[in-house]
Amino acid sequence: MEWKDKQRFDKPYQPYTPKPKRSIANVEIGEYKGFKTISIPVGKDNEAFTFGSAKAKAILTYIREIEKFVTEGENAKQR
Repeated sequence: MEWKDKQRFDKPYQPYTPKPKRSIANVEIGEYKGFKTISIPVGKDNEAFTFGSAKAKAILTYIREIEKFVTEGENAKQR
């Protein structure tokens, strides 16, 4: 079967439209597909940065490396 035969023709083509960015003032705990998530405000617009427990564990495991990365980045900006 060719690729064109596998396409779904029951719906007309609609271009991708990204979701509007979500702003939050404080940390929020939520859920996605039954899994807990955490959202933290980031940047000047307090855009929500959301991730689950697996990424949270990775951040905690490598927190010293992340701190070093941030410090080096800030020092490079000052030059």
